[in-house]
Amino acid sequence: TTPRRRGLSQTSGMVSPAPPCRLIVVSQGTSGTHSVFRAGCDLGLAMVHYHLECRDGHVIDRRRSALSRRPGGPRDGTQRSQYPLHESMMDLWKNERNSSSRSGDWWATEATRRMAAVARAGYSMSDSPYTYLPSLLADAGFASGSLFAAVPRNSSSWVHSRLTDHSQAPVCALTGVEDAFDLLACMRKCGAAAPHTCTRPLSSLPPADGAALFEDSARRVIGQLEAQSRAVQTIALFAAPGQPLPHAEIVAALRAGFARVRCTMPAARPPSWFLN
Repeated sequence: TTPRRRGLSQTSGMVSPAPPCRLIVVSQGTSGTHSVFRAGCDLGLAMVHYHLECRDGHVIDRRRSALSRRPGGPRDGTQRSQYPLHESMMDLWKNERNSSSRSGDWWATEATRRMAAVARAGYSMSDSPYTYLPSLLADAGFASGSLFAAVPRNSSSWVHSRLTDHSQAPVCALTGVEDAFDLLACMRKCGAAAPHTCTRPLSSLPPADGAALFEDSARRVIGQLEAQSRAVQTIALFAAPGQPLPHAEIVAALRAGFARVRCTMPAARPPSWFLN
């Protein structure tokens, strides 16, 4: 018999290509997600991380480009994204979430609709707003060709760093929402009220409470993915105190994870560099 090649499947004698590989980082920002994004970019993945994007193996910070000042650009003043759906998600995250003219129900409906389009688009992702939509990431639409990366971090260390750099990061302010970082569930419960009235900044909580919510959320997200038999790769960036995992080992960990996923890797790329 002819050996089967990774990335191909055989049905009734026909050989069909596997879907492109996709990396979905499910851990909250400030847990090392930027390092995993850079590794994914070096693997040639089309990937986004908040204002950062991979373009042909290079990392682009949309905020740095002179193009960001052209008329008709995005409302936050950044260069227009090469990923229109990501730009739409960022608008939902940064602008519509803080609009008094929107409701929680509207926001939840829009997040669900736009994420269905993101699932079909096939690009890889990390950081907000995606990590605030764990139930949608676990949806069947994201299953094909996907590796879900978890980046564990000590909760006390995480909350200290998060409060230093992103103290206004939202958490759900409503009771009865199991995961305080699940913004979709929060907005559904928010109902007719404006989205920003149903969340509060992380800085409004005692650090110990923020750490506990972070730890509980991480446990729930991984449990949900494993219950649906998704391919989850844990990348221990902070296993050794003061010695973060070297970049080459992060890339190797992702390669090992993708070896368990039926997908087609893009062509090899040189290491990524920032472009303005």
